[in-house]
Amino acid sequence: MSNSVFPTLPGLSWGVIKRPRFSTIVQKTASGKEIRSALMSYPLWEFQLSFEVLRGSNGYSEMQTLAGFFNSMLGSYDTFLFNDLTDNSVTAQSFGTGNGITAAFQLVRPLGGFSEPVQNVNGAPAVYLNNGWQGNQLQYSTPRTNVLPDSVNFSAWNLFGTGTATANAGTAPDGTTTATLLADNDTANIVYFDNIVTVTSDSNTWTFSVFLKQGTAARTSIVTYLLGGSTPEAGGYYTDITWSTMTLQTNCAGVITSVGGGWYRLQCSITNNNTGNTSLYSRISPAGMLSTASATGTVYAWGAQTEKSNNVATTYIPTTTSAVTVTDYTLGSTGIVTYAAAPTSGAAMTWTGNYYFRCRFMQDLAEFNQFMQSLWEMKKLEFVSVKL
Repeated sequence: MSNSVFPTLPGLSWGVIKRPRFSTIVQKTASGKEIRSALMSYPLWEFQLSFEVLRGSNGYSEMQTLAGFFNSMLGSYDTFLFNDLTDNSVTAQSFGTGNGITAAFQLVRPLGGFSEPVQNVNGAPAVYLNNGWQGNQLQYSTPRTNVLPDSVNFSAWNLFGTGTATANAGTAPDGTTTATLLADNDTANIVYFDNIVTVTSDSNTWTFSVFLKQGTAARTSIVTYLLGGSTPEAGGYYTDITWSTMTLQTNCAGVITSVGGGWYRLQCSITNNNTGNTSLYSRISPAGMLSTASATGTVYAWGAQTEKSNNVATTYIPTTTSAVTVTDYTLGSTGIVTYAAAPTSGAAMTWTGNYYFRCRFMQDLAEFNQFMQSLWEMKKLEFVSVKL
């Protein structure tokens, strides 16, 4: 089975024919009544192209390209991929709804009120899952890792100053009673909670994110920085929120996203500089790093994550005592998306991307007509889609 793509040539004429073909068994009774049985749930597609001009010299090799492609398929023997420019992409196309049990779903394309399987994806699709409280989240077919241990156990983080971390003090964004109340009770120092992990000295970008909800603090900060090398990134890259006005201050292209119930996901990114920095700090300051030292107050925290990504906080990955790596889904060769965990009941799945038709030539003969010196035409070239 070839993955060669049918060539795009300038001599293609108007009047391309495209027709869906079904197969139906018809039984007729002596009385004239009919019993019909459909053998296909979706059609095969037949295409008929014609090329008005195919140049064959003076630096052009369109005739040779098409003839060579036909020959490489051994006529009707092998299959190829056809990019139908009028029918090759979808945007936010629904392809399934979770039931808590099924993990595999077929990508589809719409055609009016009808939909068909997409078995030959062109490039990497964008797959989204709306799995409840996190909203519509981009899924990844490559591994991603939350390198922070204790993503909800903030008592295990390093505490500077006089503060407390009270576990299970409130309802978290996912509806569980697992939110921690972080408190700054120190009127002499800025209080913060640090989680420090060892990373490789390189030039990767790291993104720290955490879900926060206002307590009694007027403002709250998250900070990330890198130490250990000859040129530390120690200035502190921060995202700071003033709760009363929801004003965001940041020096790291920080982002704040509402997830409902008064909860917000704050994020901050930092890029290593390949000078030996291997200690990556993720920090939460309940009463704010930009506040005066005497400022006190509380904030609810949940779901901390630090990941290698380009200023993007991906879907939250829970951790306990060590880093956790997940691959959200795998894409099979016939367009089947298989999730690592079955989507919950009612979870909506959509995808955006491009696709091909897998086809084979309908004849073993191709006819080229030379009508002028080095100019050719092909009046009819037919092929049909193939199901896998």
